[in-house]
Amino acid sequence: MARRKFIRDGKITTPKEIIPRTIKALGLTTKFNENSVLCKWAEIVGPQMAKNILPVKIKFKVMYVYIKTPAWATNFQYIKQDIIEAIGEKIGVNIVKDIQYTLYKNNKQNNEKIYKNDIVYLEELDIGRRIRKVNLTPEELAEIEKIASRTSHEGIRKIATKAMIKDWQYKRLKRDHGWHECLECKTLVPPERELCPKCRRQQEEDLETDLRAIFRVMPGIKYGDIAEELECSKKEFDDIKEAFVQELASKLKPGTDYPERKVNTKCGYSMECKMLVMLYKGIKPDQLTEALLKNSMRELKFNTAYWEVVGKLKKDKDKDQEEINT
Repeated sequence: MARRKFIRDGKITTPKEIIPRTIKALGLTTKFNENSVLCKWAEIVGPQMAKNILPVKIKFKVMYVYIKTPAWATNFQYIKQDIIEAIGEKIGVNIVKDIQYTLYKNNKQNNEKIYKNDIVYLEELDIGRRIRKVNLTPEELAEIEKIASRTSHEGIRKIATKAMIKDWQYKRLKRDHGWHECLECKTLVPPERELCPKCRRQQEEDLETDLRAIFRVMPGIKYGDIAEELECSKKEFDDIKEAFVQELASKLKPGTDYPERKVNTKCGYSMECKMLVMLYKGIKPDQLTEALLKNSMRELKFNTAYWEVVGKLKKDKDKDQEEINT
């Protein structure tokens, strides 16, 4: 059977060339790639793995899957990165950066329940049947037609219209079960959440940026001092502080930022080192003492670049010894 060809601007083009351009023009490239992963799942991971690891959806480059048995769940962490790489090779873009799984539970209670999280389990809910029962208003259908009319190709327009109708029906179904718009954007989120995952991550990043700026100016600050100013929990405060301590410590070099017997005992304590100790101990500058600095750096020593520096010195010493022997 001959391949169908179309003439555009005096040039012959094939559907293989037209479809990607149309999908891009409609802003559906990401959605198309995500659906391609789900449709080609067995080709990507193989038939045996496809029977035991069931794809559900991809959202913000995180793929959610079902795993049928505990044995497969145990081994999943060892093969996850291989699956992510295989997806990238098959689709041609890095559409998935992480994969999260849920152990499959096949029982009537789960079949009747709509989960109040970001995943709607398609297989359990028979979501297609529920979506088909949702009726859109004439205004919504007119808006869909208006969007789809951006492409002049009739076949592609029909495909786009059908896809958008299902998407709008799916959103209506979520609203009927209590989903609402994110406080920051228009994305639908489950009833018990205020922000969508993207906005929630942005909020967490903004909080971390603000806290790190405060820690640099006032390293000895405590949670009670800012609890009323910043909306964050004690756990968030402690987690960000701990991560910042680790980051600062990893940049300190023995013999340069603090005295170290095996490297250099004559250097003093750098400002970065003093800031680290104040942050680590939660103390003010006037509480810093030589003994406290020494004891704190002893506790933090192996979080710093200690082994990197000591290892380099040992290699240099061994190299010098070899030159002497030869």
